[in-house]
Amino acid sequence: MLVSFRPHRMRIVRKGEGSYDGNGDWVEGQATYSDYIPCRYEPNGSAQTITLPDGTVYKYSFTVYLNVNPNLLLRYGDVIELTSQDGIVRGEFSVMGFHRGQLDMKVWV
Repeated sequence: MLVSFRPHRMRIVRKGEGSYDGNGDWVEGQATYSDYIPCRYEPNGSAQTITLPDGTVYKYSFTVYLNVNPNLLLRYGDVIELTSQDGIVRGEFSVMGFHRGQLDMKVWV
């Protein structure tokens, strides 16, 4: 059996700007999705935490590992969608931390 370093998939979700319609009712903007990005996500089974930009401590749900890509930049609050290797969407998650390392990139959600 061949082991895959990046068996899962991730997409970046960009929420469209909302607006008011002709009746004055708020209409949510349409979300757009990036192409799929190969990744590996692992649950935070040991209740580890990270410090958010405002100084609060957050117990994250998953660590997402990505190949190094100089064109990819994620910021605190961005939304990503995670999909399992079976094609099951795990959900949409807010980015709580991002690190670009020498060998891989990590995202904490």
